This record gives sequence, structure tokens and C-alpha cells, in this order.
Amino acid sequence: MEKEGRKMMSESRERKGIVVGGFYFTQSAEAEQAKKEKEGIRYIREKTDMGNPDEVLQIYNRMIQQDLFETAVGYSYLKDLQEYLVSVPEISNEAILPIRIRHQDLDAFMAAEKARQEERSRAEQAKLAAARQEYRKKYRAALAVCAALAVCVVAMFVITATSDNATILNYERKLIDRYEFWEEELKEREAAVKEREQALGTGEE
Repeated sequence: MEKEGRKMMSESRERKGIVVGGFYFTQSAEAEQAKKEKEGIRYIREKTDMGNPDEVLQIYNRMIQQDLFETAVGYSYLKDLQEYLVSVPEISNEAILPIRIRHQDLDAFMAAEKARQEERSRAEQAKLAAARQEYRKKYRAALAVCAALAVCVVAMFVITATSDNATILNYERKLIDRYEFWEEELKEREAAVKEREQALGTGEE
């Protein structure tokens, strides 16, 4: 009974928790601070040119130096900026200040950060799997095209070795037959002309 009572009290406290920026807060004061930080982050994003790494670095370091954030919401935003700055080749890593954690509830932030990293890893793996699938499709299509071209080449050789030769021979036979026919027709005409000439010569005498 005592265990069940403690469990019910624990569940009751969890139901009273507040979610801010994807983080669960059990204390109202901490949740209010997280809401303020969320609004501050929104304002900073609107005023910051993320295409200017130097500007981002100055704002990031200034927030670190002023201990502007103290909840997981703010720390998560700082971590995003830090990773962005690290990825910029023009910015030295020594110029990027480390994030100073001064809040006692560090476990919640670390758990959330781990979950975020795992989500990014899953997204990258899914993207890689999609790229591999697309490569396999293109590879199979290329193989199909190569196979079709090979079949065409073989068919051309077969046609050249068989059908084309037979066609050429038939064409040559037709030309020879037609030439012989023309030759016979010419001889007949020459004979007819000679007969007419002889007939005309006889009539003149």
C-alpha cells in the first residue's frame, strides 16, 4: 500500500509538469524561466544573420559570457550554435567558448542532448539508405541499357553475316538479269533497224 501511495504521488507530480521547447519541467519556476529563454531565442534568431559566421560567433560568445541561459532550452540552442560554428572552416575552434552549465538539473539536458544526437544519426542513416537505393536503381538501369546495346550489336553482326549478304546477292542477280534483258532488247531493235534500212534500200532501186 505504501509503495502504491508513493507511486500515485509521483504520477501526480509528473502530471503537474510543464513541457517547454520539447523539455519536461517539474518545477513551475524552472518552466517559467525556460519560457523566457524560448522567447529570447526567438528574438535572437530574428535579429541574427545566420549567413554571417562572425556575427553568430560574437553573439554566441556574448551569451556564454553573460550566462544568459540556465535551462535545457537555452543550453540546447547554444549547442546548435556551437555545432554550426565548428562546421565553419573560417572560424578557429579556439575562438568558440565552451558552454558553461550552471544548472543543477544537468541530467535532463544530457538525456535530451543524447536523444537529439540519436535522432540526427537515424536521419543520416535514412538519408544514406535512400541514396544507396537510388544508386542501385541507376546501376540496374545502366545494366539494362548495356544489355540492350549488346543485343543490338550482336543482332547487327548476325544481320551483316546473313541477311545482308543474301540481299546483296539477290540484288546483283536482279541487276544482271535486267542488263541481259536490256541487251537482248537492244539487239532486237538493231535488227529491226537493219531490216528497215534494207527495205528502204530495196525500194529505192
